[in-house]
Amino acid sequence: ASALTVAAIGFNAAAGTVNTHFNVGLSTEYSPWGHWTQTETGNPLRAAKFYVDQLKSETGDTRLAVFLQPGALTTVIAGHNIDAVAGGTVDENTEPRAARLLKYQGYGQAFPLISYEETLLIWAEAEARVNGVTATALARLNTIRTGAGLAARIAGDFATTAAFLTQVLKQKYIQLHLEGQAYHDMRRAPEFSRLLLPTGADMPIRWIYSQDEQFTNPNCPRGDLGTTANEVL
Repeated sequence: ASALTVAAIGFNAAAGTVNTHFNVGLSTEYSPWGHWTQTETGNPLRAAKFYVDQLKSETGDTRLAVFLQPGALTTVIAGHNIDAVAGGTVDENTEPRAARLLKYQGYGQAFPLISYEETLLIWAEAEARVNGVTATALARLNTIRTGAGLAARIAGDFATTAAFLTQVLKQKYIQLHLEGQAYHDMRRAPEFSRLLLPTGADMPIRWIYSQDEQFTNPNCPRGDLGTTANEVL
């Protein structure tokens, strides 16, 4: 209820989004994603298969071409099948062919700290948790969906409030690209972690423990230390 109250008095337009600022003339002020994409060797940022699959789950999602670009030797945007999920395509199973970052790849690209889109999705979720699938909740969700080239949804599309919340959290996962929100939703929201995400090996990886951490911290999960696999989005 408190989140609903605050969201309702938050941003009312995309122009309200609070962005970081970077000075491209100073290497010490490069945008962090731009730094990784432009400075590190071998294009270390790759899209994960699970994330790309979500972007492709509905035909016509314009965010796919805004967020990502094809990897080497391909014109197809494919996510890296890092968990070796059965049925992966050649592009998905070959890391250099996986999609690369497009949005935020520049040294000086603005990066949202608090965004209008995040506020809308918080509003939609909070409204549904307090009042059910109301016209207000649908309107906030549909602003995101139609902005991405997807069809608006109606209340009859959702058999339960939980089904609506799953759609809201799915759109939040997709829309807030690289903004670091998904981990918190995975932990706090059963509609996200139980209904949207798969279990086991398919769980999307947001951050991988460094090799130094894996070698020196006995409490840290151990990965495949014999490779130089890149971080995935």
